[in-house]
Amino acid sequence: MTVSALALASNPDVTDEQVVSRVLKGETEMYEVIVRRHNTKLYRVAKGILHDEDEIQDAMQDTYLKAFEKLSQFKGKASFSTWLTRILMNTAFARFNEQKKLHASEIDDITDESLLADETPSVDASPQLSANLKSALESAINSLPSTYRSVFMLREVEHMSVADTAYCLEISEVNVKVRLHRSKEMLKKILRQGFGDIDLFEFGGKRCDAFTQRLMIQIAGITS
Repeated sequence: MTVSALALASNPDVTDEQVVSRVLKGETEMYEVIVRRHNTKLYRVAKGILHDEDEIQDAMQDTYLKAFEKLSQFKGKASFSTWLTRILMNTAFARFNEQKKLHASEIDDITDESLLADETPSVDASPQLSANLKSALESAINSLPSTYRSVFMLREVEHMSVADTAYCLEISEVNVKVRLHRSKEMLKKILRQGFGDIDLFEFGGKRCDAFTQRLMIQIAGITS
């Protein structure tokens, strides 16, 4: 863990693209900035597909390693964050499919556009949300079928656009909207308020430090 990496990771004036450029020029230690900046996002996205913590961290690790090896292939057609998220989605779904085949009801194409009317913005939740309620909310989201949970995590927790969500999941924007609607319907019985900017599924502190250190050792091994 380096002080410079920590500082750069939280500096909005230093873009992912600038960091990538430096890594490609040989400053491989700068990849730690990418890792620290995106750990929580990738954790949340993986959590939308996988339940097991070891599987989630393995998917994150595989994603960072794949991205590092393919870094020169990033062309900027999507943001780096979206490009990285798509790699994570493909990796996590591959792991999910190894564990269990998706139920037909979860992978059927959805075309009922009549459900698209529910696009009301979420109401901000109280910043004083109790730990117990936060835990209950996370448990409720975890109970969603993977197909709907992944859309919910991208749209409502990570606040990704419909277009970026469709890109990451490789489905149509119509399906994104319908699946989001259905996920909210599933949660309605136990949730009576919106989700706003609640900081769900955090991946920080010592857990982030330990994960990042392990990954950077592997990156060093690739480049040595």
